[in-house]
Amino acid sequence: MIMPFIVLYVLDAISLGSKEWGLISTIETITILAFRVPGGIITDRYNKRLLLLIGSLWNLGYFIAFIFSKSFLQLLTIVILRRIVITLTDPAWPALQIKLIPKEQRGRIFSILNVLVSISGFIGSMVGGYLFDINPSFPFWLFIPFNVMEFLVLYFFIR
Repeated sequence: MIMPFIVLYVLDAISLGSKEWGLISTIETITILAFRVPGGIITDRYNKRLLLLIGSLWNLGYFIAFIFSKSFLQLLTIVILRRIVITLTDPAWPALQIKLIPKEQRGRIFSILNVLVSISGFIGSMVGGYLFDINPSFPFWLFIPFNVMEFLVLYFFIR
């Protein structure tokens, strides 16, 4: 729902230039590279569910901060902080899936999960486009309840 609109929002609503956004994206990629392996190590050592709860909660805070960002420095700061936390917690997703899904069902279940992600992606992109035309921040505000639902599902249903 929101990924196709991040660049548009940054350029239009926050009024950053393409060079500034390019610099933020480059620093974000460097941050990912710096924290990818430590994220795997942390996933192996700590409770995967807790890591996913931290990542989900942090993501919620990121999108709220993203909406209120008004400058290059504000956006750079929240992008770096988000990327550190998400890169450290994201490896817990596949590790937990492998732990919870029986080996003989993984192919089917992973396929179903990918189909669901694709369906939500194309529906979200269409809805996000309409919402963005009304107000550029609307797709991000609508995404926040989905983040809350993700957190609640992780909290109440994943053990």
